[in-house]
Amino acid sequence: MTSCAFARILASSINLAKKAGQIARDVRLSGDLSIVDKGKQDFQTEADRKSQALIIGSLNHLYPKLLCIGEEESLNEEYFEDVGQDPDCVNASYPSNLSSLNESEIICWVDPLDGTKEYTDGGEWIEHVTVLIGLSVNGSAVGGVVHQPFYNYSQNKSTTGRTIWGAVGLGAFGLDRDPVELHKARIGKTPIYTSTRSHSSPVVNELFELLQPCEVLRLGGSGHKVLAVLDGTVDAYVYPSLGLKKWDSCAQKQS
Repeated sequence: MTSCAFARILASSINLAKKAGQIARDVRLSGDLSIVDKGKQDFQTEADRKSQALIIGSLNHLYPKLLCIGEEESLNEEYFEDVGQDPDCVNASYPSNLSSLNESEIICWVDPLDGTKEYTDGGEWIEHVTVLIGLSVNGSAVGGVVHQPFYNYSQNKSTTGRTIWGAVGLGAFGLDRDPVELHKARIGKTPIYTSTRSHSSPVVNELFELLQPCEVLRLGGSGHKVLAVLDGTVDAYVYPSLGLKKWDSCAQKQS
């Protein structure tokens, strides 16, 4: 059976996200991050540039009618590498609203290195870094990939990370435990919320005052904060401010 366009794009995105994670680890190991300060604690590194060139260049080559939009501007995105497709994803049975889609109906949103500040800070913050590839249709997120290249790095320096992927109507895959069951176990306990580490504001701080009693974990990276919710580390990700872009949020809306 021939897989649908949506399945092929998502399956390619999974492997590209993993390859981008390898780039992030290699650049970090080299010690030459080649940091560019874009202002307002917004940084770009060699890993951002190489990863976006890989992801968008490869998707453009494989799916010429697919519109890809990345966080980093003015990059050469003609690079292509054949990384194959994730077999579980490409062979899954998708709901008809996704299986009937053409390439031209899908938009791909790419954050090649979410949590760049944490990437440059290093240390314990390195685990907050993710690669985000999200797919949307008619303005709504319908699937995506979140790859955490330094997952469990504090215990295992040779980690190859973990990858969470999914689609609306299909489900999310790659998690060790069921998020619903994890959050049921939290009922009746003091709420734990996560919010921005580097872009706080009076509005954010005032909201947490209103939510007391609660605990607040300041984590880096939009992708990592959503993973903290899915892992049961926190009860909710709270950010009542402008500034979150579609490449920051599309990949996490998977089911």
